[in-house]
Amino acid sequence: MDRVTTVVLLRLRHQLAYQHKTQSHQMLAEECVALAIRGRQSPEWLTGPEAARLLECAPAGNLPRESVQREVAKALEAQLEALGDQDTDGDRLEHVYRNLGLLYRDIEDEAASRDYFRRALAAAAARGTPSSYSTSIGSYASLLNELGEYAGARDAAAEALAIDDALDDRPHQGLDHLELGRALLGLRDNAAAIVHLENALQLGRELRQREIVARAL
Repeated sequence: MDRVTTVVLLRLRHQLAYQHKTQSHQMLAEECVALAIRGRQSPEWLTGPEAARLLECAPAGNLPRESVQREVAKALEAQLEALGDQDTDGDRLEHVYRNLGLLYRDIEDEAASRDYFRRALAAAAARGTPSSYSTSIGSYASLLNELGEYAGARDAAAEALAIDDALDDRPHQGLDHLELGRALLGLRDNAAAIVHLENALQLGRELRQREIVARAL
């Protein structure tokens, strides 16, 4: 390999709707997709089998934590630069901003993470699509919970839940109840928290969503 190449493993969620007899059902399906960015100057995107083969490379060792953080930050900036040359219609820009917010959260850059989540919210609001906005603000609630900003997390999760209730989006309702429960526990409102966590647990079991069930227990 003659150039720095960054492999990104994306966890994608798809909302599926189907009808059995006279009843409508919804569920979440997940998949992992590998993408790679080769080079920093004029980066080249690798997808499909070409990117997946990079996951089979044997690592020579671990980088120091500081080096990992620096490399991830550079990769994120490369992704933004590459996005600037592509079509940003639809929800692509919002999704990229939200993913960048999550990645900066993982390298403990609170300011950058918060900034990208706010950009995602602005992009979703500009599109005027309630489902996109609720997904972004629900993710932002999760970040605020991790930062210990429980009042803000409560408000963000409540806003997401109100939208998802109106849309009858049951999978995301479960995630919203979960974040509301976490926020209320942080605010020491245990009675209200239990109600939301029990709602999340019930929805998770009905939809067979193990992540929701595990986190609600």
